[in-house]
Amino acid sequence: LDALYQQDSKTLNNLGVSFHTRQLRLYGRHAPDKLLPFMRVSSHYPLDTALEICREVGHAQGEVFVLFRMGSHEEALALMLGKLGDMQVSTTCSHRM
Repeated sequence: LDALYQQDSKTLNNLGVSFHTRQLRLYGRHAPDKLLPFMRVSSHYPLDTALEICREVGHAQGEVFVLFRMGSHEEALALMLGKLGDMQVSTTCSHRM
């Protein structure tokens, strides 16, 4: 799926769109470093599923990103200040969302 995604991103064919939720799960289990970059460029997955995956694997930055996309800004900021504990991260992330 990763190779298909890489090819799709180059050709803009979106052949793998129907697999994005599965791909999120695989990234969460086997390549957590690819989870957030993937979520930033794809919108073809349910946000509640992405949030669940991020929470399962302890990916706080991914969780914050999804919460912002869901419109749960207060929860996202509380998480950033609580788990991440860095006001700089809070400021940077809020500008990217």
